[in-house]
Amino acid sequence: MGITGETHVAVLIQELVPAEVAGVLFTCDPLSGVRDRWIVEASWGLGEAVMEGLVTPDHHTLTPGGTLLARQLCSKETVIIPDAQGGTRQHPVSDPARGQQACLDEEALARLAALGTACEDLFGPAQDIEWALVGTRLLLLHCRPVTSGGKP
Repeated sequence: MGITGETHVAVLIQELVPAEVAGVLFTCDPLSGVRDRWIVEASWGLGEAVMEGLVTPDHHTLTPGGTLLARQLCSKETVIIPDAQGGTRQHPVSDPARGQQACLDEEALARLAALGTACEDLFGPAQDIEWALVGTRLLLLHCRPVTSGGKP
């Protein structure tokens, strides 16, 4: 790979948080690269259900300022939760009606927009942000540049 000199490697260990809601925020439209539309996808429980495609998450389109432009609620029938013996486990959402409810309200979406703005201020435009809500706490889990073909 053409690496010369001493290499450095960092190993990060991140605590598994018991997320009630988790998902991803793109600070651009990841398909088109358009910067005036931010995309939030969210589901109940750990974000693993979203990232692995086990659920069709709720889909929100926001302005960079946090104004909700569009919302598509989806059936979130599966939830992944931490297992007491370690790791995670998947099971059906206990109340089928809950699977149909929005897992984020407008206040949570505004907080996510503020997180997106802070991440862009630190790392530049077009960020892919994984996040979790634990009670009232919004946690940043991961942030990196958008890597899709639509990146401007």
